Amino acid sequence: MQPAAVKTPTKAQKILRRTLSGARLVAGLAAILWLTSRSNDGEPVFFAAAAVLVLAVWELARMGRCRSRGSTRCWCSRRVTLRSAG
Repeated sequence: MQPAAVKTPTKAQKILRRTLSGARLVAGLAAILWLTSRSNDGEPVFFAAAAVLVLAVWELARMGRCRSRGSTRCWCSRRVTLRSAG
């Protein structure tokens, strides 16, 4: 039994995927700006920045050497933790 052939996405599918990703980013930014205009103290910007930070750390843990080790923790995150603690 042979493994199923991997179907590569077409150029149109790649363009659609990038367009949808950009549309999600624009919609998120519009929502943050709208919430900020309704807020008195700008908390939506703080929470959005915190969410971006968490997602960036998660993405860093998934890429490169960290992913090949099978670990969700990366040497970068340990170094940041040590520097911020001391």
